Amino acid sequence: MKISEITKDNIRIVLRFNCYEKPREIAEKYPELIPEILKYCRIGECAEVLKQVPTENMALQIVEQNFTFAHFLAIRFPEIAVKIVNIITENSDRAKIELNTLISNLPPKTALNILKNIPKYATHILELRPDLEKEAEKIFKLED
Repeated sequence: MKISEITKDNIRIVLRFNCYEKPREIAEKYPELIPEILKYCRIGECAEVLKQVPTENMALQIVEQNFTFAHFLAIRFPEIAVKIVNIITENSDRAKIELNTLISNLPPKTALNILKNIPKYATHILELRPDLEKEAEKIFKLED
C-alpha cells in the first residue's frame, strides 16, 4: 500500500504499514509533521527524525510533547537549552531525573549557559558537573 499524500490524520497508519518510506524520509518531505512522526515511529528511528527538526520553535514543541528528546534538541539548538530546562522543570513530576540526564550530557558551554540563566539550579548543576565549578565561580563573581 503506497499512500500518495501524508497528513497529520494518516501519519500513524503510514508509519505502521508503509514499507516504502522510512520515518526520516517522511520527515524530510513533510517537516511540519515531525512532532506527529515522533509520536508513532519506532525508538531506533527517532534520532534520524530529530535530525530533520528545522526550527527552534518546533524543537520546543517537541520537548513539550516528550521530554525524552530534550537532550538531543538541547545539543542541536544550544541557544534554547535554557527554555528546554524551563519546560522540563515546569511540567514534570520527574523533572529532576530529566534535568539530571540533560545536564550530565550537555557540552560545558551549554551547561554554563543554563547555570547562568537559571541560578536556582546552580547547586544541583554543580553537583552533577563539578568540572564547571571554576567557570561558575567566575560567572557569579562577575555578576556580584
